[in-house]
Amino acid sequence: MKLLILTSLVAILAHSYTPTIESLFRNGDNDSVIDATVSANFVISRVNNLQQGSETLQELPSIYSYKFVFNNEEKRPSQFVQLTYNGNVISSSSLMGLKYFPQMTLNGLRLTGEDLEKKLFYSLMHSLINNDGSLMIDFLNAIGLSALKNTERVNRDQIQLISRYISFLKQKKEDPENKELKNPLEPEDPEERKLVRETLRKPFLTRSPFIQRVMKDKKIFYAIKNENVEIMFEAENHELVSIKVQTEQGTVEANLYNYLVYSTINRKLKFPQLILLKDLQGNEYKLEMKKLRAYNENLDAFLKRLNQYRKDMDKSLNQEMLGKSSFAL
Repeated sequence: MKLLILTSLVAILAHSYTPTIESLFRNGDNDSVIDATVSANFVISRVNNLQQGSETLQELPSIYSYKFVFNNEEKRPSQFVQLTYNGNVISSSSLMGLKYFPQMTLNGLRLTGEDLEKKLFYSLMHSLINNDGSLMIDFLNAIGLSALKNTERVNRDQIQLISRYISFLKQKKEDPENKELKNPLEPEDPEERKLVRETLRKPFLTRSPFIQRVMKDKKIFYAIKNENVEIMFEAENHELVSIKVQTEQGTVEANLYNYLVYSTINRKLKFPQLILLKDLQGNEYKLEMKKLRAYNENLDAFLKRLNQYRKDMDKSLNQEMLGKSSFAL
C-alpha cells in the first residue's frame, strides 16, 4: 500500500512537471559532479576580422587555449581556476595567464554591469561544463529578465504535505499498532481528501511566464523569451541551441552545435562540438572543446593542483597579449 501511494505521488508530480529556466540550463543527461572536480580544455579562435581603432584584429594573435577547472565540494560554492595559453596547444611552455576565484559567482568573478559578453560566457560555461544553471539565472536577472531559481519556485503546500507523509511513515514504523496515526495523503474527510488531490495535481515547480513551446523547422523547442532575449532549447532533450541578447550597444549571440558525450571512469558529460560566439562589436569566435573530464577530488587535492599551476605560472616567461576575445577574462 505504501509503495502504491508513493508511486502514485511520483506519477502525479511527474505528469505535472514543466521545465524551469534553471533546469533547462542544467543538462539532465549529464552525471552529477557534486564532490568532483571538472576540467575542460578548449580553444577559442577568431572567425572574422573587424576594424579596432587604427589597427585590425588580423594583426593580433587569433587563437588562445583555455583550461577551466571547477571544484564542487558539497555544501560549498564552486571554486574556479582559469588558465590561458597562447596558441592551440595547452602546455606549460605556452601558459600566459592564471586566475583563481574562490567563489564561482558573477560577483566572485568581479564582473561589472558593462561586462555583458563575459557574464554570458562564464554563466554559459558554468552551465555546460559544471552542470549548474544558477549563474545563468543571475545573468538573466542582470539583463532584465526576471528569473527564479528552482528553490524559489517549489510548491510549498506539496513540500509540507510530503514532509507530513514522511513523518507519518516514520511514526508508523516505530509504532505500527498506533491507531491514532492518520495518513495525511488519505484523510477520512471527503473535502480534505479533495484538497490533497488538488494539491498533488499542481506543478511541483511553478511555471515561468517566459518559457514557451514553439515550432521551428518542424521541430519543437522550449524558448525563453522577452523583448530583448531569445534562448532556444530542443524540447526532446533540453539541449541548448542558441542565445541572443539585444541591447542598446548591440547584440551578443551564442549558437551551439552537435553535442558529444565525454566519458570518464565513472561520469558522463555532454558538451557541444562547436560554439559560435558573436560580441557586441560584431566580432565572431568559435569555441572547440578538446578535452572534458570529471574526477573525484577533495578540496585539499584541488588546492595542491592550484599550487602547481601557480608554480608553472611563476616559471612562465609569457605575457597576456591583446587579441583575446571579449568573452574571456
